[in-house]
Amino acid sequence: MDRSRQDEQDPERRFEQLSIAECRQYLQATRVGRVGWCGEHGPLILPVAYVLQGNVIVFRTGETGPMAELVRPQPVAFEIDAFDPSRRDAWSVSVVGRSQRAAPASGGPELKPDPVPWVSADRRLRLAITMDSVTGRLLSRD
Repeated sequence: MDRSRQDEQDPERRFEQLSIAECRQYLQATRVGRVGWCGEHGPLILPVAYVLQGNVIVFRTGETGPMAELVRPQPVAFEIDAFDPSRRDAWSVSVVGRSQRAAPASGGPELKPDPVPWVSADRRLRLAITMDSVTGRLLSRD
């Protein structure tokens, strides 16, 4: 093993699985994630601003951009994470599900506000990911 890599390892650190409830807490507290799917021209992973509404991840995109093809239901992955290189702390949550057109925003009390895209271009197409499975990991000390 390379000596410089060996010095960076910390035997007191380990990965632990997050519960589904903990994964949902991270999903509710985070506002930007990445959507991955096998697109028309190969695999794609793109960032989105999103909101969690029950068991559905909702985001907006343009009607002519690469994510517009997610209107057609298909398998997708969604991921959020954070890390602190100085403390060497990290967590990640991964979702596997299906894409679909999101229902129009009704403004009802059970729905959160529409996600606000970070790009000022037209982002009227509302898409959703229905969650089939959710997993998460946390890098922590013993």
